[in-house]
Amino acid sequence: MRFLFCSDPWNPLLPDPAYEAELAAGKKLGMDYSLIDFESLVEQRNSQRAVRRVEPATSQKELAIYRGWMLKPDMYALLYAALAAKNVFLLNTPEAYKHSHYLPESYATIRAHTPASIWLRPEPTFEMDDIMQALQPFGDKAV
Repeated sequence: MRFLFCSDPWNPLLPDPAYEAELAAGKKLGMDYSLIDFESLVEQRNSQRAVRRVEPATSQKELAIYRGWMLKPDMYALLYAALAAKNVFLLNTPEAYKHSHYLPESYATIRAHTPASIWLRPEPTFEMDDIMQALQPFGDKAV
């Protein structure tokens, strides 16, 4: 298993300084790591460039844990596919990632353990009345 960290945007051969403590802890445990070019992935949507420094797993598929900046589910799916082509598989599938990061996806599972919640999907004709109607179940309570 290996960790995947975002590289430092100013020095792509080093991990982003925000993850130095995690990298040090992983090294103490003897864990391997690779660097992902976050900017190439999210700004250029270039997943191949983003994983260019990730060495492919050679003999069998290798599990990996992404420890980087939050990704929208479509970006995570791009990263997942680019890594899978190198026989490196993120611990969480794109479906699991979306389920755990978007409240509308996971609310049914965590409803008993989280405050009452609502959400609205933006529509081209989205109006303030839509928000006010959605808030009615809360009555006079603070939201």
